[in-house]
This record gives sequence, structure tokens and C-alpha cells, in this order.
Amino acid sequence: MQRSKHPLFVRLEQRDAIFRDGNPASLSLESENAEDCKAFVSLFQASPENQLTEFVKNKNHAEIFTKLLSTRSDPAPLNLLCAFIDRLLDLDFNATIGALMANSQKLSEGCAKILIGHTADHLNQAFLVRTILLLLGTIISERDTKATTEAFQTFTRTALSLLSAKLNEASIALECVKRALRSEQFRSTFISEKGTKLLLDLLTQAQKASNTDSLYHILFCIWGISFSAEGAGQLSEGDFIPILTKLLSTVQPEREELVRLLTFIIQQLNPSIVFIENAYDYDILRLVRNLQTKHYVDPELTTEIAKVADDMAQALKKLSLWDKYVREVKSGKLKNTISHSSELFWKANVERFGENNFAVLIALRDLLKSDDEETVTVACHDIGEYVHRHPLGRIKVEEIHAKEMIMELLINKNQNIVSQALRTTQLLLLRNN
Repeated sequence: MQRSKHPLFVRLEQRDAIFRDGNPASLSLESENAEDCKAFVSLFQASPENQLTEFVKNKNHAEIFTKLLSTRSDPAPLNLLCAFIDRLLDLDFNATIGALMANSQKLSEGCAKILIGHTADHLNQAFLVRTILLLLGTIISERDTKATTEAFQTFTRTALSLLSAKLNEASIALECVKRALRSEQFRSTFISEKGTKLLLDLLTQAQKASNTDSLYHILFCIWGISFSAEGAGQLSEGDFIPILTKLLSTVQPEREELVRLLTFIIQQLNPSIVFIENAYDYDILRLVRNLQTKHYVDPELTTEIAKVADDMAQALKKLSLWDKYVREVKSGKLKNTISHSSELFWKANVERFGENNFAVLIALRDLLKSDDEETVTVACHDIGEYVHRHPLGRIKVEEIHAKEMIMELLINKNQNIVSQALRTTQLLLLRNN
């Protein structure tokens, strides 16, 4: 099967085709044949390097570009303008954006208008929509931006809509979101609008498809989210941790850009006790240490990985496995992680189940009535472990009427629950040695 082309090459081919088929003279209407407009159109005849030099040096070029972009509606001239600015962005992104920022208000209005008019046809106008989103997302992220509220809302709405689609369509918006997440306002809005979940869904798709380009952009976005306390909290629990675990175990050392992003993300999450608890369950430190042993072209990457691993190791030393366990039980949802099968945990903490009038044991009993299969299975397992390991475990479990509840699970429709209930019942019927 023929491999699909890298998105960069697809974009460059689209851009070359636009330059080849486009007519720069058509950009200027008769009413606009002022000297400044003619000078801008003449840039198309210069080499790309000279285009950049003149565009950055002469502020009139940015004004004319903004005016033309804001007053055109047909795809052909808009694509030609986008091809022009896209090439300059490739040559020097910061210098090009710097030249445009004096016109950020009008440019943001023009970009928003284009998105409203052309996003519905984004499959046929992918180059146009992607470039306009990138421009607007970058303008929004700049500190001295004068982007309008309407432009901000249009950008956010469009980006979220595209990210809700399958990976192929969503990729149109990934680079612009990566840029926009530098803005605290956009970051907050994106997170509150369930943007984290959208990225995790896309991350799973990209991982399955081995799409490293999309993986890079998605991980960059996730890194951006991690600078928000709320975003870091969302990433520290739930679906991201198992995905992170798989990425750490499968990423190839030659993909240094992915290794670096994974390292940066962990660095941001390390201060979170919730993340450290999950890192323990998923053995993330071992995976990071394994990355540390690999050879990288950039020697600083090994140092960065070592620093992140050392910070995590220190945090894990301070981790109270009992406090972690209590928090999980109180959350009402249990996961079948290493904590529940750890010999170290049970030997160190079996006596603590009697604290506060056996509050944790009673909470485990109550979780036997949960609608979540995994929670019931793990609760049943842990009650069995307590029965097995504590001299008075069987008596106490009977005393709180958990024995009857466990035996009722023997006729459950779920075989995993039945299997665990059978094990715990057998432990209840045995005498402790």
C-alpha cells in the first residue's frame, strides 16, 4: 500500500499549484490601482527572500495585504494571498507576524469573515482555511493584539468544530490551536469548552494510525494546556495517563521532537499529586528512565529527561500510598492498577483499614453496589485481600454485612465480577492461618 505524503509536502504542493495557476494582477481592482497596491502586487515577481525583506521593511505592504484579504471573497484571490503569506511565514514566521501586527484588528476581522464564508467547504479549501486559522490563531496569541471579540469567538468556534471531526479533517486546525494556546484567554476558553477531550480523542486516533506529524501537533497542544492549572488537572487523571504510558513505551528515540514534548508535558504535570499517584500506578518513572538510556543527537535532551525523572522519583518518595488509596476509594471509582495488587501496599497498610471505625472498609462495601464493572470488581478484590491478610478480616467483613453482598454477586451477569466474587467468597470461607 502506498504511504500518504507528509502534510508539509502536501501543503507545499498546494501552494506551488496556487502560484502556478494564479494571476497576481487580478488581486488589484481598478479602483485600487494606487502606487502602494501596485508595489505590493509587484512583490510576486521577486524572489521569496526579497519578498520577505520588502514585506518586513515596508509597512505599506502589510496594510495592502490586510486590505486585499479583507475585501476579497472568491477563493482564487484569497488562496493566492494565503500562498504569499504562507511562504513568508515559512521563511521567517516571527518577522512576518511582526509586520502584520500593526493591522491586527482589521486583519482579525478579515480572517473571521473568511472563516465564516469558507469553513463549510473546508475539505475543498483546506489550504485557505488552514492558513487563515493559522494567521488568526497567531494574532490572538500575541500580547499586543487588537483582535476583536467577534474574531476570537469565530476562531474558537471554528477550531473546536474542526477538532470534533476525524483526524484527517481536524489536522487543518491543529497548528492554529497550537499557536493560540499561548494565549491565557484562549487556553481557558478551550479547556472550558471540552477541548482537552477533543485532543485526547485525536491523540488516540493519531497513535493508532502512527501519524507522527499529527502526534507532534497534538502533543504540542497538550503541552500548552498543561500551563493551565485546570488543564494540568484534567491531564493528570482520566484518559491521558494510559495514553501517555503507551507513548512512552513505544516512541522511537530518533523522533526526538516527540520525546522532548513528552518530557516537557511530564515536567509540567510533576507537581500534581494526582499525576504522581497515577505515575505510580502506571510505572511511568521506569518508562522515563528507559528513555534516559537512549542515544539522542541533542545531548541536552538526555539531561532534560534525567531532570524530569529525578523530580518524579523525589515526588514518589513522598507519596503516601495509603492517602492515595483513600482518595481513590472516596472518589467512588476504582481502577485495577498496581496499587491494588502491590505486596508493599498491603503489608504496610492492612492495619489501617480499621482507622475511623473502618470507614474505608465500609466505603469498599458500598462500592459493591456501583454501576461500574471495574469498580465492583476491584472493591470485591480488595475486600478479599483484607480478609486474607488480617486476622480479624473475615469477622469484620461479616459484621458490616459485606459477605452477603459479595455472595449476591455470584449470580451477576458479568463474568469478571462473578470471578472476583467467587475468589473473595472462598477467602471468606477459609480460616485465617
